[in-house]
Amino acid sequence: MKRLWGHDLGRVSLVFILTTFLVLESSRLFLFSDAIMFVVFTLGLYLFLFTLPYVGTYIVRKEKRYPSILLGAILLVSLHLFMIAYAGLNPHLNELGRDSQILIPCLHVLAILSGAVLIVLYAVKLWEIRETDKQKEKDY
Repeated sequence: MKRLWGHDLGRVSLVFILTTFLVLESSRLFLFSDAIMFVVFTLGLYLFLFTLPYVGTYIVRKEKRYPSILLGAILLVSLHLFMIAYAGLNPHLNELGRDSQILIPCLHVLAILSGAVLIVLYAVKLWEIRETDKQKEKDY
C-alpha cells in the first residue's frame, strides 16, 4: 500500500476507483430512483453532490497542498457514507416515500468500505501536509 501511495498515478487511480464505488452506490440509491425531478427543480445543483467527490483525485497528488479542500472532501465523503448507511437502515423508502432501488448488500458494503478508506487516505494526505509544514518551519 505504501508503494502504491508513493506514486501520483497510484494515488489518483486509487482515489478515483474508491470514489467511483462510493458515488455509484449513493447515486443509485438517491439519484436514479425518483430524484430526477428533484434535479430538474434545483436546476441541476443536486448533481454537484455526486460530482464533487471526484475533486479528491486532483488534490491527493503529491505537489498539491489544499488542506481546506481536503477537509471539505472528508465532509462530503462522510455525507455520502451517511446517505448510504441511511438507505441501508430504511431500504424500502426513498426520499419521496415510495419504493426505491433494491438494496444490493455486496455493493452497499463495498461503498461503505470505500468511503471509509477514502476518509483515511484524505487524513493521511492532511498529515503529510502538516508534517511538511513543520519541517519547513524547522528549516527556517
